[in-house]
Amino acid sequence: MNNYHFIPYPKKITEKAGFFCGRIGDAIASYMNGGSETVRFAPNASAAGDEYRLDITERGALIAGASERAKLYGAITLNQLVRQFGEKIPCVCIEDKPLVPVRMVQVCLGQVNAEFRRDWFKRFVRKMAELKITHIGLYFEWNFCFPSLPQLHNPHFPDKEDMLFAQAEAKKFHIEIVPEFALMGHSKDLLGLETYADIRECGEDCCEAETYFDSLCLTNPKTRALIERLVNDICDIFTCDIVHIGGDEVGHIGECTECKKRKNEVGTMGLYLDYIEFISELFAKKGKKTGVWGDMLLMLSGDSPFWQGRDCEPQFRTAAVERLRALKDRVVVFDWWYVGVNKASIDFFRGLGLQVVACTSTNGCYVSAVHLKQLQNARNLSEYAIEKGCAGVMMCDWINYLGDHAEQQYVFYAAEACFGWSGVGTPCSPETDGFYAALGENVYHADGGVLREFWEYAGNFDSELLSFFSEKERGLALRKYVFHTDNPLAFYLRMKHCFAGGKLQKYEIAVKKLAACASALRKTQDDYTDFLLSSVLIHETLLKSFVAVESAEKEYASAAEKQYRDREGFCESLCACTEKLKALKEIYADVARYVEKEYRFLGNDGATRVRIDALQTNVEKLIEFVRDLKDGHRPLPSFQNISENLFAIQRCSEWNVREIDWAYEKTPYASYCVDNGASWFCRPFDCMENH
Repeated sequence: MNNYHFIPYPKKITEKAGFFCGRIGDAIASYMNGGSETVRFAPNASAAGDEYRLDITERGALIAGASERAKLYGAITLNQLVRQFGEKIPCVCIEDKPLVPVRMVQVCLGQVNAEFRRDWFKRFVRKMAELKITHIGLYFEWNFCFPSLPQLHNPHFPDKEDMLFAQAEAKKFHIEIVPEFALMGHSKDLLGLETYADIRECGEDCCEAETYFDSLCLTNPKTRALIERLVNDICDIFTCDIVHIGGDEVGHIGECTECKKRKNEVGTMGLYLDYIEFISELFAKKGKKTGVWGDMLLMLSGDSPFWQGRDCEPQFRTAAVERLRALKDRVVVFDWWYVGVNKASIDFFRGLGLQVVACTSTNGCYVSAVHLKQLQNARNLSEYAIEKGCAGVMMCDWINYLGDHAEQQYVFYAAEACFGWSGVGTPCSPETDGFYAALGENVYHADGGVLREFWEYAGNFDSELLSFFSEKERGLALRKYVFHTDNPLAFYLRMKHCFAGGKLQKYEIAVKKLAACASALRKTQDDYTDFLLSSVLIHETLLKSFVAVESAEKEYASAAEKQYRDREGFCESLCACTEKLKALKEIYADVARYVEKEYRFLGNDGATRVRIDALQTNVEKLIEFVRDLKDGHRPLPSFQNISENLFAIQRCSEWNVREIDWAYEKTPYASYCVDNGASWFCRPFDCMENH
């Protein structure tokens, strides 16, 4: 039985004698066409929900389902048999149904300038269907062209037509699109507009700090009028019976005069629930439930590590808890954690009779590559959620930027699909070789064992490859060095001492090992393979750029020694330095090509495109600056000094190292500092510096 490569794994497989020998083709296409000569579909009155039965006989396949979606799932399972066995499929009977009704994944469009790409979404929907996913959440925050809010529009935001397209594609596979907005906190994209300055939640002592552009005023009539218009927009566009309104990390509640009055009457969470009741009633009138993240509501439980140390106002808690319980028919709680499972939170929400979708994350905003140990967190959460009767499980993709995107997270989506369908401990549970065999065969069309090896080497924090970096730099920092800086000297100067003593040569061997592993995966290359293997680009860029700058600095140091005793040698060494620095042009040109392809195919990410363009400009600036030093108008500054003055933000109150040299530099390179960000309002002699 363990030799079958199913993902997710069916409940029951009964083997029979014989084989079907012949061509099945695409069973999903057969389903959409009402069947074929070798693949027949029938109703199953004795089954319920998504339950199906697949019979393979020597004459072909018969799929009986309790619903149309169940028949589709039977076709998906049949396709997996075809991929594994080709035109000689063993005769089996498969009886199957899911453990939980909601198996959901999330794609993040609402942070860091990600855009919606229709061609990619068609690909994504098909892959999620083949994992038997039921819901796809599209996380917008405010990055959406609401028809009634033209002042918020941006040509990079998805709009109504995009979402009608998305839902039509998803409907083909019986998948629901859940829109996810941020109608409380995380509202900077709205509140950063002057038009909406008067609905920011801001107390009397409010300064113009960035955080005060984050939260809506919950009692303001203009807020509520705006929300009513948006609810109408949303319900006019989206057909799903759940709309997610966010509600997480609301940094400011009960601070303005009117909100403070209400807060004194019902408490912080009473004020929060006023707003939830208001929105959920609007959606209920439209026949929809309201989804909300669970973290703020956990202030009521008194047992949440997220809100540990916050004033939970126990005098208001009992009344607020009962109000939350009363919302059980209108609200779905998305209980979300980066790591593992918080059993107390699930117990709290389920104890109130609330529908709960247990959510975890790919951790893409923390890591440098796919980090397979996150699968254990997903397993732990899903196991407890199923035990406690949660409505579903969800894998969240957050913040598509710095070379990272939902396209690279299929292993996590597949794991969550497996847990939600068949639970943990199956022959293809994600800790098994069978999972990777099925994943490679059915999702990536590549060797699953090689995929696993590649991810473990590229992404596990204790791998040989990442051991060359400090623990705090083994994650997001590596992507930032490549995609998030405009300073071509930054990585070299940071790692100059870390790579001493032969470590650079060992790192080079490790990078070649990663590339060799990736080469085996390129044999089945398609237009999306580069994204799967992005960690190769990251480490090759880091290595090549370090080597280029190191060799340039050696020539630069030689020039410094000769500056005042060997004019000809001085100029020759500086010329050699500029030649070495030219290698950076092609290195970062490779990165730019990747980023442009990523933007074209996947829609992300705007911030990286801007920085890569600036980085390439600064390479030219660096080369020209070194070339201009040949006239000997100043002693050669160190590379550290160049980095701090030519590229980096100045951090001084009166002067920086050799700042007078830079203040009177030639026009393209001149720089000086006027402020280090420290307070201007200290009393004289309270500190060493005069502000």
